[in-house]
Amino acid sequence: MNVFSADGKYGTAKKTFGSSRLAYSKFSMPASLVQGDKVNVPITITNNNPSVTSFVLKIKEFRDNVSFAEEAINVNVETLEQIIYQINTLDSQFHQNVSLEVTLEMSGRVMDKSRKEAKILLNGFEESISISNVFSVSTDPSASTIIETMSLPTTMLGMP
Repeated sequence: MNVFSADGKYGTAKKTFGSSRLAYSKFSMPASLVQGDKVNVPITITNNNPSVTSFVLKIKEFRDNVSFAEEAINVNVETLEQIIYQINTLDSQFHQNVSLEVTLEMSGRVMDKSRKEAKILLNGFEESISISNVFSVSTDPSASTIIETMSLPTTMLGMP
């Protein structure tokens, strides 16, 4: 930063600060799925710490908040990596929602954890769709927890 005064004096200042978490993962879920859908969910892992590149990505899939499937993937991430996880709702005839919980660990320490949910539409449409970011937590003290829930009429989404 450069500072100038009216009488011609000037000064400079320099400060270094972190602008991001050391490592984190991000993904988005569709607002809704129709029974029988197969959806690829991209999970992006960002690493801002070049001295550590080995992580474990744990993915848990839930149906109606009951554990359905679980996977742990060892990943080497220098800066950015994308993992594709497939959700298959063919066998979801009695389920109302599907959610993914993604945990990024480094040496057994949780760096990032989030869970997102999508509604399963059995008949192809409903009166309203709830879009939720169930929770998002981080071990970084400057990161905040975000809880969002929004309900939209299906007419706003172009559905009957």
